[in-house]
Amino acid sequence: MIPPHERRILEAHVRGCRLAQLDLIRLEHPLNEYEDRALKDLIKLRIRGVPLQYLTNSQAFYGRDFYVNTSVLVPRPETEGLVELVLSQLPAPHSDNQPMGLDFGTGSGAIALTLGLERADSFVYASEVSNEALAVAKENAKSHRVVNTEFLLVSEEPQLWQYESVPRLDFLVANPPYLVANDELAADVREHEPPEALFTPEHDPLYFYRFLAELAAEKLGPGGFGAFEIAEQRGHETALVFASKGFNVEVRKDLTERDRYLLVRRM
Repeated sequence: MIPPHERRILEAHVRGCRLAQLDLIRLEHPLNEYEDRALKDLIKLRIRGVPLQYLTNSQAFYGRDFYVNTSVLVPRPETEGLVELVLSQLPAPHSDNQPMGLDFGTGSGAIALTLGLERADSFVYASEVSNEALAVAKENAKSHRVVNTEFLLVSEEPQLWQYESVPRLDFLVANPPYLVANDELAADVREHEPPEALFTPEHDPLYFYRFLAELAAEKLGPGGFGAFEIAEQRGHETALVFASKGFNVEVRKDLTERDRYLLVRRM
């Protein structure tokens, strides 16, 4: 069995209605044979541990619904905190100054598109190694009518030359893969979410942060900043990667008081 609220979410998805409408629609329209079978199939998948968001192809993020599938990570509440951090560091909107940013490893596009929507005066580049993930991000950009974002398809091994078309940046943001095989991770995440978006190559948890430090040194203009989601147990060593490049570094906590974000700024 699954929790009653999850069953309601799945039933609303099968019926194609909002959760708030479900009780009324139940009274007026009992499940037909096709809907009943579809709901039972989804419940079986949920019992097996498939994330609810993959079954409904939807995840709420920063007050908006984003399309997700198994090609992308499910956006998490902690990542909403990363968006908040970026927004808190941006100067107030000014007509003659367009903040330029890059979301490295955009996945579903939740970070880049939310920043573009919250700051219509900005322009956000969003890079991704997966064609399938990029298709999800573009679908979300279309559904949310985001016009101030440009997507970049890059190779799996990050190289600075792939970002030559990106101008000088005011901010760099990323929630990169930072887990290694023996890190603690919920079973449904480990078994069903894309491993390339979770785990680092070569069992090196700092692999992508080293590149991000190089990219930040190359692209951030004066006063520019980077905001990154990090593994709580590796905050200090991740900060040292950027400090060695001459950045001011500060580890920030999430709402559960865990070290979750790294804020870096050009000195």
